[in-house]
Amino acid sequence: MLCSQTRTRRRPRRAGVLVAARQSAASASPHASEPATASATAVATPRGWRLALAGGIAGAISNSLLHPLDTVKTVRQYDPRTFRGVLPTVRVIAAERGIGALYAGLLPALLGSAISSSLYFGAYELVKRRLTRHAHPTVPRPFLHGLAAVCGNVTSSILFVPKEVVKARMQAGVERGRFISAFQGTLSAHGVAGLYRGYKATLLRNIPSTVLRFVLFEEFRRMVQGDARDPKNLGQFLLAGALAGAIASGITTPMDVVKTRLSTGALASGTRVLPALRHIAVSEGVRGLYAGVRPRMVWSALSTGVGFGSYELCKALLAADVRTYNRVNEKPS
Repeated sequence: MLCSQTRTRRRPRRAGVLVAARQSAASASPHASEPATASATAVATPRGWRLALAGGIAGAISNSLLHPLDTVKTVRQYDPRTFRGVLPTVRVIAAERGIGALYAGLLPALLGSAISSSLYFGAYELVKRRLTRHAHPTVPRPFLHGLAAVCGNVTSSILFVPKEVVKARMQAGVERGRFISAFQGTLSAHGVAGLYRGYKATLLRNIPSTVLRFVLFEEFRRMVQGDARDPKNLGQFLLAGALAGAIASGITTPMDVVKTRLSTGALASGTRVLPALRHIAVSEGVRGLYAGVRPRMVWSALSTGVGFGSYELCKALLAADVRTYNRVNEKPS
């Protein structure tokens, strides 16, 4: 009986010691100042949903900030003979349609990028995690990241392509008015298939570009210690994303030109990608294939830099980054 009472008395002391030790470790942690809501979020929301949310926020931020430059790129690809150079294109658009035309198609770009980026990053992270966990050790890391990027891109393209079609037609002035009327105009004129004009060209452009971006960024990312809440690390993430985006977009510009012309109707519906590339090369030369390459590379560098940087920051703030997630949930990293 005495032994039982003694054991009963000791248990609270043991629990008290454990609680005190945890509190002491928490206070000693360099991340002790993190808000308590991060822990609550980590427990309440599965990590996959928070990764998707971080991707959606990042996509909306990058697209809303850089939309005018994307408009210039689209208009130049639609009619490169009329629109030459970035600043002359801006002047012509402002003179003919008003400065607000630089923001034509912003709503579909914003809504579409938020949703498609959620699918994009969510699928990418899910597939990457599964492949990394189950792949044979001899499989190169860049191959796994590239395959995961393809899966993310194909998944997001279901919503990305219709958004791009409507946005491009609004930017080029083919459809006027608000997003709903532009969407209805495209749908009534061309049907559901019209919303997916240039789908193959989009995939042929996006898949190589996506693979290059993610593989390059993941390799650059490994050089950064810590998460994006540290301003120094955030700057490195921005630079890594910018380099990856500029390289990938420069290489894949010809496919982007074909995609834009199919989306806007400058090329007949049903035109195949390779004949379209040959037609542009013969009639306009190499310059035609790389129409808008400079604003595209600048836009892509800024977009990918801001996008990946925002994504890393949102992951850290939402405790979705694997290092933050493990720490908040008291798991070994």
